[in-house]
Amino acid sequence: MESNDFSHDIESLKRGFRRIKYMPETSTLNLLITLLERGVESGFIAAENDERLADDLSDIRFVENLMGEIKIMALFTILDVTALKAAKETFKELRLFEIKEDDQGNAKHKHKYTFHQVMGELRIDYKEIAEYKFYNEMRLINNAIKHFGFAHDELAVAYPKNWKYGQELLGLSKHYDRLKVNTTNFYIKVIELLISK
Repeated sequence: MESNDFSHDIESLKRGFRRIKYMPETSTLNLLITLLERGVESGFIAAENDERLADDLSDIRFVENLMGEIKIMALFTILDVTALKAAKETFKELRLFEIKEDDQGNAKHKHKYTFHQVMGELRIDYKEIAEYKFYNEMRLINNAIKHFGFAHDELAVAYPKNWKYGQELLGLSKHYDRLKVNTTNFYIKVIELLISK
């Protein structure tokens, strides 16, 4: 792929990601939960339906949180892969993975280098980018979703206003809405740095 073609792809990504800014922060499921809760409070929804309603609300909250997990993991993965592709496109000799061998010299498995390893090898000082703290929080939430299922110590120590150690990972759609634009802008700046090298 020629570098001009890749630059065009980056511009398309930027336009698409900038549209995220205009997405509503309140999801349809959150709106539904609020309406149901207000219906019960006002007495509009009959008391005999309370038990079934409680089950429905529980299901809706579960789905809403699951959607938050999926959104965070999907956005993080898409942006990470895009940045690594930009690195590979800019530095053709860059290796994004290596094949690990067993004791007999047989190919065992492919070891992929992480974003941090690749940026370190290229000497890209990404931690100096203004939006780094938003990217880092989303990265730590992503790791918590994948590996822990709760707010782990690194997340809680780095972002004590938003997370406590051992806290359940709830309200993830709100965290996604809070972090998505700045995390996306972080990756755009990383890609611009790569292209400018």
